[in-house]
Amino acid sequence: MQNLSSRFVNTSKNKGSCLFRFRRTNPNEESAMVLYLLCRIDEVQENELKQFNLKGNEILVINRNGKFYCLQARCTHAGAPLAEGELENGVLKCPWHGSRFNIETGEVVRGPAKKQLRSYDGIVKDNNLFVEL
Repeated sequence: MQNLSSRFVNTSKNKGSCLFRFRRTNPNEESAMVLYLLCRIDEVQENELKQFNLKGNEILVINRNGKFYCLQARCTHAGAPLAEGELENGVLKCPWHGSRFNIETGEVVRGPAKKQLRSYDGIVKDNNLFVEL
């Protein structure tokens, strides 16, 4: 999870909207990114798995020890809703066939899934969680 205030400058003219444009403060990084407001951080309790829909994307938010992880919300094996899965030691277990994924990277830890989960960059700012799509 990135710290927004130290790495980005808000250049949006639409303050208060759900869409923000930021310019990276490090000239070696890409010049711009677009962030979308996904939820308030108090909407996802400690060790909770919660699904949100944003611009046609089903995104699973995991709050583990106050750190937020954002992953695709459906298992890559058979499309199971991962919000119904289990979280143990940083590993997400699919509720249908038991595939396991690393929540930090989305990588498959154990099959039957073979393809990793998409991971979204998430940023906390003013008690809100933003994601880059």
